Amino acid sequence: LIGNNIADDVHSLISPLNLGDNPIVVCDTATNYVLGEKIAEILGVQKIVLADRVKAHEKRVSEIREKSSGATALIAVGSGTINDLCKYSSYLDGIPYIIFGTALSMNGYASANATIETADGYKKSFPAHLPKAIFFDTKILANAPRRLTASGFADTICRSTVQADWLLSHKLFGTDYNPKPFDWLIENEEKLINNSHKLNKGDEYSSQILADSLILSGLGMYVCGGSYPASQGEHLIAHTMDMLHGHTMRPSFHGEQIAVTTLTMAKLQEFMLSTKPVIRTKQINEKGVLEFFGRDLGEHCLNELEKKYITPEKAHKINEIIDNNWQNIRAEISAKMLPYEKLKRALELAQAPVNPEEIGWNRDQYRSAVKHAFLIRDRFTFLDLAYYSENLENFLETI
Repeated sequence: LIGNNIADDVHSLISPLNLGDNPIVVCDTATNYVLGEKIAEILGVQKIVLADRVKAHEKRVSEIREKSSGATALIAVGSGTINDLCKYSSYLDGIPYIIFGTALSMNGYASANATIETADGYKKSFPAHLPKAIFFDTKILANAPRRLTASGFADTICRSTVQADWLLSHKLFGTDYNPKPFDWLIENEEKLINNSHKLNKGDEYSSQILADSLILSGLGMYVCGGSYPASQGEHLIAHTMDMLHGHTMRPSFHGEQIAVTTLTMAKLQEFMLSTKPVIRTKQINEKGVLEFFGRDLGEHCLNELEKKYITPEKAHKINEIIDNNWQNIRAEISAKMLPYEKLKRALELAQAPVNPEEIGWNRDQYRSAVKHAFLIRDRFTFLDLAYYSENLENFLETI
């Protein structure tokens, strides 16, 4: 439900949901002030207040489960981190949860997976469940911190690079591909781009369009049984930076990182589509991977890489596909993409960052992350195509 001042009637919203006799509100100090305290007071229920900027970490999941022992449901009040923590905690405990979204910062509200940082520092997508209900108050959304709104805009506008990557994998590897979630998003995409300059001005109409898109993006992940229609090369780069340098970098929001990495992937995709790549089998330097990522993360990367390793036989088959059908593949992928310059302009108007330095990322570290990001997951993206066609080093000189 998306509306104005909807939280004023919490009882009528929640009563049909059968949340039991002991639901517990979970929020952080900021969202407690915005809405959490009000909901807990109206319902007369307990609340768990986490610290601001808390991470979605396994330790926090354990904390919530311990403090909510005996709860019949969780009422999450917040955005990305609170949603993921409540989604996963309630899933593990076998109880429902609902979410009052306080910011349009990400697209995971309606997904059935949660991104949680593990003890070894790896961000992993865990299976979870959908919320029983999602509530957005447009007045609260329009007054949310502009950085959060810009983050959500980036997390939906990356549709372009995500679709290009997934379609490439489908064309060259025959992997599953479902265009339906992208079709849902494209209906709103031009409206979002045309109104991107209003998002940072508290415009409720623009906020509602973005809310629709973020919900649809999450439902797309649910329909596809994973994050494939919302997370490809751009997310791999962001996760690599976070895993390697998150403990030393200036804090930034996930969507701000995706704004920067989406532009990198858009540039890489245009770069690769301007060539006719030739796939070459390359020996993976296992020792180098372990040294770069560290032993725990490195071993994980080697396991993921093994699933998509390009053998001589695979290389020959892919090169045959490219030789016989590259013009058609290039045309089909290009038709689904937003041009780099259009993406950059829209992000700038939404006041999202467009350069690594704007979010405190070191340029050399960033280039290194782009170079190694294909290693962290078994998805084949334009990062892999650039690596196996020996174009990645040339591309890195352009960023």
